[in-house]
Formats: sequence, structure tokens, C-alpha cells
Amino acid sequence: MNTEIEKILPIITKADLIARTEALVHDEGLGYSEAIISICEELNIEPEDIAKLITGPLKNKLEAEAMKNCLLPKSGDLFEFL
Repeated sequence: MNTEIEKILPIITKADLIARTEALVHDEGLGYSEAIISICEELNIEPEDIAKLITGPLKNKLEAEAMKNCLLPKSGDLFEFL
């Protein structure tokens, strides 16, 4: 396992990140990026570090939100910029 990810895992797992993000989006009405930043602030984690845990459907939802808000080109990849 990547040592950078291992440093984050004691604080939050990928499953916990997904669950907490989805809860903030659905219960609090936050966007995916806002929810992830909120979790980072709460846990005192840099967004660049938590990005390593964002994969699969959560990554797709975050990219779709970024494209919708004109933060990415329609064919871009969110993690090209990180």
C-alpha cells in the first residue's frame, strides 16, 4: 500500500470518506467538493492528501460536479490538476 495513503488511513478510511461525503451531500445539501473540504477541515487533513482516497463513483460525482460548475473542461480529469 502507498505510504502516503497509510498515513491517512488511521484518520479516515475510503469507506468512511464516501459515507461521510454522501451524508453531507444528501443531509446537509452540500456539494461534493464542499463536503470533502468540510471533512478535511474537521479532520485537519490537507485536500491533496485525502485526494488519494477519492476513487470510483465518488471521483466520478466530484468530476461531474466540477464540470457542471465550469471548473473543468468537459473532457478533463479532475486529478490532472492536483
